[in-house]
Amino acid sequence: INQCNTHDVPITLISGRMSNESLKKYFLFKGVYTKLLGQLNGIYVQYKDDKKNFSKLTEAPINIMGNLKLDVRPPRNINNKIKILKSQLNIRDQFIILASSTRKGEEEEIIDLISSLNLEECILIVVPRHPERFNIVAKIFEKRKLSYLRRSAHKSSSKTPEYVLGDSMGELYEYYGLANLAIIGGSILDYGCQNPIESLSMQVPTLVGPSIYNFKNVIEAAEAEGMLTRFSKIKDLEKIIGKLLKFKREKNLIGKENSKKLLNPTKHTTKTVENIISQYF
Repeated sequence: INQCNTHDVPITLISGRMSNESLKKYFLFKGVYTKLLGQLNGIYVQYKDDKKNFSKLTEAPINIMGNLKLDVRPPRNINNKIKILKSQLNIRDQFIILASSTRKGEEEEIIDLISSLNLEECILIVVPRHPERFNIVAKIFEKRKLSYLRRSAHKSSSKTPEYVLGDSMGELYEYYGLANLAIIGGSILDYGCQNPIESLSMQVPTLVGPSIYNFKNVIEAAEAEGMLTRFSKIKDLEKIIGKLLKFKREKNLIGKENSKKLLNPTKHTTKTVENIISQYF
């Protein structure tokens, strides 16, 4: 920020977010951050809570623009990619549970619960948030003597796996496309939750745990629209999974109209960014 200011390069904060926890840390060095924020050409934040927290650090004008991530859309060729992945994993009519973007300590809880349920015709796909943890999660399966398929090592499988370690890059949308149920990582333990928007955009029944501070506004809005369900303890998943299985594996339990209400069909946040950029041309 200082260098941009020194060289007269415009710099704008867009789709900014500041949690209460982050504010506490920034407030310890309020003088530094007040100066830095004052050098910005504009501050555009996601929600009212973010504006409230930013305003405690700066008197500069703050605008609410919404969450840029809500403009996300699945890739255009996603349906074809889903078909290919389904064929490669030899999946037919199994009930697919996806644990996406999981964090340290969460994989054990999910794997232990699902394996204890002894569900028939069910596949658990675990996709860790960080690539450096792929080998660690592989050892979790091995320690429990669970037969699993490691995606990076198998482009195709002659046998339908019960467990899949999604350690490939760039296939998360395909996994969501396969899923009958998605559990968003980072929400089971106190990590604040990973991004649930990709799951919602694919209209997958979505579950998040008690820790949601990273995406609090999005999750609360999605919950109000009936697009996701929150759970308090990992044990709660047993009843939720049982209920979904009872309804004959109906994947599209989320109404498309509800999805449209939350996600931005007009991509208005993207247009806000375009308007900001156009000021300098």
